[in-house]
Amino acid sequence: MKPLRSCFSLLLAGTIFLSGCSVTQVKDRFYLQAIELSHSRYPTVQLHAFTSDQADCTGSGTTLHAALEDAEIPAGRELFLGHLELLCLQDTAFAGQLTELLQSYRLSSGCKVIYTAHSLESVNTEELLENLKQEEQNGRLPKTELMTILKELSNSSGTALLPFCLTTGFSLILIQPDGAKGTLSNEAIQGLCWIRGENYPERVSISEEEQASDFFIEHAATKLTATVNSGIPVVTVSITIQGKGNAVALREQLETACQAAEEETVKKYKADVIGLEACLRQQCYELYAEQNWDGILHTVNFVHEITILTE
Repeated sequence: MKPLRSCFSLLLAGTIFLSGCSVTQVKDRFYLQAIELSHSRYPTVQLHAFTSDQADCTGSGTTLHAALEDAEIPAGRELFLGHLELLCLQDTAFAGQLTELLQSYRLSSGCKVIYTAHSLESVNTEELLENLKQEEQNGRLPKTELMTILKELSNSSGTALLPFCLTTGFSLILIQPDGAKGTLSNEAIQGLCWIRGENYPERVSISEEEQASDFFIEHAATKLTATVNSGIPVVTVSITIQGKGNAVALREQLETACQAAEEETVKKYKADVIGLEACLRQQCYELYAEQNWDGILHTVNFVHEITILTE
């Protein structure tokens, strides 16, 4: 029995020892809520921990990895990005390193990514993130996240849609790793919310001739379908809405917003941020395989079928 007891004692001691190491490792980590990336030629990172009202420390280096290692010195602990909620880009070139960040530092695919033209050093990034989520929840901004952005960068247009952080709130911007292509109008932003079909407002303010009114939305759904007419791709955006209010005025407003979104993204900036390529590849493969992408973007026509059901 003694050998058995000795083995059990060693096993128990080993378990306690390993548990102690695990706790120590947790304490030695610096858990990041947000990081800001700037100056891609000589990367600089600003680190924001959870519950911080401003940047906790910074680091710079010849590469992004070196900059993060440099930031560990003032942080005094090993950086942990696995719980990162917000990634802020001051330089669009970092968009080309998002895949590397995802794989090397095990970022969450649901991490939010924004573009900013000004430093967030004195900004509470937790509050900033909550404001962004609130805009999405209320249907004022289409939903975006790291995985969505990576998919957009990998398609033929190589252009991604990012929230653009302004001093007064958020707008939307189209970016490529080699630079920003352009910001979108408020009308186009609303149109993208409907075309992308991931989040809808619960209430839409409608401007009528005599007075403004609200349309209350109980349910909504969007579907894209594609056909070929005389060699020209035709994409139908079908939107079905159930709610209460002036259906005629809402239909006119949504038609205008969707047209603005399509004109500004597809026609003006040659960007696909509505799942257009996937739709054509699946439903019009022969045309998709025969024509180059620029030619498809130049000729594609959009049709809107907006069905509004009211009580």
